[in-house]
Amino acid sequence: MYLWAMKNLMPIAFLLIFLSACSDSHRRIEPFRWTAVSPLADSLTLSLEYGFVEYEPVETLSSKIAALEEAMSRGREGDSVAVVCRMGLWRGRLFQRLGYPDSALEVIKHAYEVCDSAKYPYEFNRLRGLLRQLERIGGTTAYCQLDEELRFYQDIGDVPMTAVAYINLGSRLYHVGEYARSLEYLKKANEINSDIGFRKMLSKNSINIANVEFILGNDSEGREILLGLLDSDDLEGDSTTINLIYRNLYAHTDEIEWLFKAYGGVKNDDSRRDLKGLYTAMLSKYFFVKQQPDSGLCYSEIAYSCLPAVASYENKASVLDVYASRLEIKGEIDSALQMRKQMELYIDSANMEMQRDDVVRLSNVREIQLAIAAERERAQKMKLNYLGVIFVVLVVAGIIFFLFYRRYQRDQIARRDNRLEIEKEQRHLLALTLAMEEKNNTFQSIVDEIGRMRKEGTIDSAGAALLQNIVKMHLAGAEERDSFRRMFITVNPEFVQRLNERCPGLSESYVKLATYIYIGLDNSQIARLLVIRPESVKQARWRLRKQLGLEKDESLDDVIRSLV
Repeated sequence: MYLWAMKNLMPIAFLLIFLSACSDSHRRIEPFRWTAVSPLADSLTLSLEYGFVEYEPVETLSSKIAALEEAMSRGREGDSVAVVCRMGLWRGRLFQRLGYPDSALEVIKHAYEVCDSAKYPYEFNRLRGLLRQLERIGGTTAYCQLDEELRFYQDIGDVPMTAVAYINLGSRLYHVGEYARSLEYLKKANEINSDIGFRKMLSKNSINIANVEFILGNDSEGREILLGLLDSDDLEGDSTTINLIYRNLYAHTDEIEWLFKAYGGVKNDDSRRDLKGLYTAMLSKYFFVKQQPDSGLCYSEIAYSCLPAVASYENKASVLDVYASRLEIKGEIDSALQMRKQMELYIDSANMEMQRDDVVRLSNVREIQLAIAAERERAQKMKLNYLGVIFVVLVVAGIIFFLFYRRYQRDQIARRDNRLEIEKEQRHLLALTLAMEEKNNTFQSIVDEIGRMRKEGTIDSAGAALLQNIVKMHLAGAEERDSFRRMFITVNPEFVQRLNERCPGLSESYVKLATYIYIGLDNSQIARLLVIRPESVKQARWRLRKQLGLEKDESLDDVIRSLV
C-alpha cells in the first residue's frame, strides 16, 4: 500500500512544491526583505541598514545613499516608482539623523503618496512606519498600524524589522500604561536582536526594558540591566545612549554620582544645552538642599544661561526655581519674586500640558484596549476559521483517502482473485503433469510386457507390433502436451518471454525441456514425458547449458527458476 500511495500522491506533492516555489517570484535580500535589484544595489542597501543601526557618520551614510540611487536607477530601468519609494526612505532617515524633521517629513510624504501598497508592500510598510513617527501619530491608529506591520514582517520573514515592530509596540503600550505587555514585547525584540547579532539595538532596547522594570517595582532588575550596559563594549563611543543610561540611573536611584556623570557628558557639548540646563538645575537644587550654597549658586547660574535651549515647561520651571533661590540668597527678593511668578506660569503651562497628555493618554488607553479586544476577537475568529478550514480539509482528505482505500481494496481483491486463479491453474497443471506421468508409466509397462511376451513367443510379432504402436500413440499425446503448455503459460506468462530474451532463437524442444525443469521434474520424469531415454535428457540439458552460456559452477535449474 505504501508503494501504491507514493505512486499516486507523488504528482500532488510535486504540484505543491511547484506552487510554493512560485509564490515568491522575486529574490529578496537577507536578513531584510528588500526585493533584489542588482549585486551592487543589494550590497549598498544592506550596508545602509547596518549603517543606521550602528550609527555610522552622516557623511558615510550620505555617500552610500548617493551610490545606491545611481545603482537603483541602472538596475530598475522603467520602474521609477520603486526608485522613488526606496530612495525616499533612505533620504528621510538621513534628514532625521541630521536633525531636520521637516525635510524628512516632506521626503517621506512624497514617497509614501506615490507608493503602491499592492505592488510595493515592503516599501509601503517601511515608509508608513517612518511617516507615523515623524507625524507623531498615536492612539488606536498607531497601535493598529504597528500590529499590522508586525504580522507583515513576520509573514515575509524579515527578522530585524520584526524586532523593530516589537520595540515600537512595546513603547506604545508603555506610554498608555500597559506595562506588562510592553515588557513582553520589548523582551521579544531583545531575543531577536540577540540572535541576529544587532548588539546596539539590543543595548538601546535594554534601557526601555530597565525603565519598565523600575515602574513595575523591580528596582534590582532595572538597576542590574543598566549597570550591565555600562560594563559592556556594545555602546563604546555612543555618548548619547550612555548619557541616557546615567540619567535613568539617577532618576530611579537618586544617587548623585550618576547625575554628575550625565552632566559631564554634555557640559562641553553646545548642541545639548537643553540637557545641560536640566542637569545643572538638578545639581543646584541638590546642593541647596545639602546646605552647600556656593555649589548651588554656581550651577544655578549655568542653568539660567541655558534656559532658552530648554524645551519643556516643566524643565524651564525647574531652572527658574533654582535661579530664584539664588536671587533670594543674594538678597534680590523682588527679582526672585518675578522669577517665581514666571516659574508659576511655566508650571501652569506644564500642568495644562500634562492634563492634555493625560486626556490623550486615557483616550489612547481606551482606544487601544478596544483595539486589543478587537484584535483578540479577530484572532478568535481566525482561530475558528482556521479550525473550520482544518475540519474541511480533514473531511476532504478523509473522503479522498476513503476513495483511494476503496480503490486499493478493489485492487487487492483483484490481485487476490488473480492469485487464487493462478494457484488453481498451478494445481491443475500439477495434476495434469502427474496424470500424464502416471498414464505414461502405465502404457510403458504395457509396452514392456508386450515386448516380453513377444520374446517368449506367447504373442505373434504382427500382433505385438500392432499393440505397441497403439500404446505409443497414446503416450503423452500432442493434445495433452498442448494443454499442458497453455496452462503453464497462463500460470507463468513471462517465463517463455524471458527465456527467449536470455537466449534468442531457442528451439521448441529446448523450451519444453526448460519448462519441465522449471516446474521441478527430474530427468526420468522428463524422459517419459518427452518419450526419450534419460541419457538423452542429460545430453539435452548439456546443450541447453551451452546455449544459455552458463559457467561450470552455475546451476541450470537455479538459472531457469530465476527467470520469473
